[in-house]
Amino acid sequence: MKLAVDRDILLTTQSRLQREISEINIDPSGLPHAQNIFADFESKITGGTVSADQLAFIENQINLIKRLSGMKAKLAEQQKKTGKYASELKDIMKELTSLYTWVVQPRSHMSQQETTQFSAETTRLALLGNWYIMKTQIENSGGTLSPELSDWFDCVKTLLCDKKPLSPEREAKVKRIYYDVKQACPASGLGITDTERQEIVKAMDLTQGHWFKCPNGHVYAIGDCGGAMEEATCPECKACIGGQSHRLRDDNQLAGEMDGARHAAWSEAANLANYEGF
Repeated sequence: MKLAVDRDILLTTQSRLQREISEINIDPSGLPHAQNIFADFESKITGGTVSADQLAFIENQINLIKRLSGMKAKLAEQQKKTGKYASELKDIMKELTSLYTWVVQPRSHMSQQETTQFSAETTRLALLGNWYIMKTQIENSGGTLSPELSDWFDCVKTLLCDKKPLSPEREAKVKRIYYDVKQACPASGLGITDTERQEIVKAMDLTQGHWFKCPNGHVYAIGDCGGAMEEATCPECKACIGGQSHRLRDDNQLAGEMDGARHAAWSEAANLANYEGF
């Protein structure tokens, strides 16, 4: 016997699902599917009762669509940023589309085994997509991994592409390696670990907004008020850094990744935006 869900719970769920669907518009292909599922859900409310099993299935289906949409949007953004690994990212997108087709198929329920398998596969594809994103960040920043860590990182790709189910043990292993890689070569492109970054910021004892970078991304600091008063040469690449009359050169920019600043210390917005402590 399928027990009907109380109407107040249905209305609360209806409101929550509306919010969930509103966040799927980052991937237009997913929105119509979610809207159709939601329309069917609303018709069930209007027409009579909805069982607890049906309610759980509808919520699960919309959440799965939302997850796939978010993954597709992230990969699409990466494809726009760089042409590297475009073919590999495209293949991942195709696999996500296949999962998408499976999720939106008309059905009345989804077994626990199906849900578990789907979750494992989406996690595998998310980790594989992150592998290419991290690889690109390492290459663009000029960072290097130790030979041992580099071998482990390459092994992750092999593990994620062998088509075997992603077990909890495999997932934990991949995430441990990703953590080590991020510590050795942070996504910020600074070429230092987050601990080293914090130590440098603390040692310099500057307020937020004093860190900048040359046209090639090499970071430097401006003391005193933080406004650029003279030009100099980047010790790393010999590019021109600094500026004149409190105006930074157009080809230099704020290095907010060093101290979390959103504006240069010498700027109209600095007194408000940089007031929060680091």
